[in-house]
Amino acid sequence: MESESLSQRKAQLDKGEREHLEDVVAEMRDRVEDNVRFQLTQQDLDSKPEDTDTLDEDTTSLVEAIELEAVDGHSWDDGFEKYVTSVGYTIVNRLAALRCMEVRDFIDEEVTVFKENGLTPAAETLVHEEFLLEDEAILEAYHRACDSLAEEIEILFDRSSAYSLVDPDDDTFEELCGMLDEVPDEVWRADDVLGWVYEYYNVKLLDDLRRKGNREGLEPEDVPPANQFYTPHWVVRMLTDNSLGKLYLEHTGELQDVVEAQEAFSPDERKNRPLSPDESPDIADFCTYLVPSEDEGEPTDFDHPEELRVIDPACGSGHFLLYAFDVLERIWRAETDFPEEEIPRKILQHNLYGVDLDMRACQLTAFNLYLRSCEARC
Repeated sequence: MESESLSQRKAQLDKGEREHLEDVVAEMRDRVEDNVRFQLTQQDLDSKPEDTDTLDEDTTSLVEAIELEAVDGHSWDDGFEKYVTSVGYTIVNRLAALRCMEVRDFIDEEVTVFKENGLTPAAETLVHEEFLLEDEAILEAYHRACDSLAEEIEILFDRSSAYSLVDPDDDTFEELCGMLDEVPDEVWRADDVLGWVYEYYNVKLLDDLRRKGNREGLEPEDVPPANQFYTPHWVVRMLTDNSLGKLYLEHTGELQDVVEAQEAFSPDERKNRPLSPDESPDIADFCTYLVPSEDEGEPTDFDHPEELRVIDPACGSGHFLLYAFDVLERIWRAETDFPEEEIPRKILQHNLYGVDLDMRACQLTAFNLYLRSCEARC
């Protein structure tokens, strides 16, 4: 199962795939934010309520969520638009993550793919087995999928969060899923697809911030989104190979021989190597962007892989940590006798740490690592 899954996996999207994904994500953003904005406006929340004591519980929760976005002297209008953006992003994020699970067969019944009868497979089951109405079953199936995944990855799928107070309406949900379906399955299998979703969702925000920066300068809260850039995969490999990979090869005493052997590699030979640890089990075969060290120092020694720590202090969608996972998987296999299916959990438990000012980025990092661990355990 693992070799079959990894044989379909690709490390990065090509230019045409990225451009198509950018168009789809932009369309999804416009559609979902229009719908969220419309629903909030229908509840008269496009302006601040004068008397909050008369509001029902759900509306009060929405008011509190918008006020939270408007802290530090921002207006209600600013908070309203920030909340719309965050809710929209959370919905798109979840749907894209679910699609990534579906194409890998990690979800029994699809919740984002509509059949000719107007139902998703999961919704159809609810209609037939629990006698739910068709309109109710579609969102109920989506909610159940989120709740099930929240048990393992709460940061992304927790429906009790403030950004989960508004669901897309039925028509919008179907349209969003249709947009997801315009993207080929092989794109959703790529390691970097959710990183590009994250960047493309923020393109409009980045453009606005650049104009603001040129005109009047940026506020402190503008800094995180203004510095969101997706690191190219070759840069991730170069930096990780020459830190974590080099550390391990120093530990085994192989570094100099491996670096000298790789000097004869062509660019294609460095770029293209098997992703599966069964096909490229050795660090020497996998970390092919090694370069000679300018200064030879004492190797960093360790007794067990659990002592290794990798931290990305601006993790974004987890691109560096995902690649570090692949390197660490090979180290654990070489240095321990743990069953292969237990190693992914050990890596997440002991080795990888990520920090980011943008909680949405942390959501993606956590999910990407969860997805990688699922692939590695299969």
